[in-house]
Amino acid sequence: MLQRILLVDDEPLARERLAALVRAHAPDAAIKEAGDGEAAVEAILGWAPDLVLLDIQMPGASGVEVVER
Repeated sequence: MLQRILLVDDEPLARERLAALVRAHAPDAAIKEAGDGEAAVEAILGWAPDLVLLDIQMPGASGVEVVER
């Protein structure tokens, strides 16, 4: 069962909609959000999520660059 889910997208509305979908299907999961690649890397290293839903095109570090780190 997924306990920790990280949502990464530079668009706040996209994160909000995605969070609503995740809560509907995994109401007991803890959800964190990141708005850019750098924040995503910090959250991944510090929080160790079970699942990361990652936008590919973001300013700064792209989703692909986050995965490569």
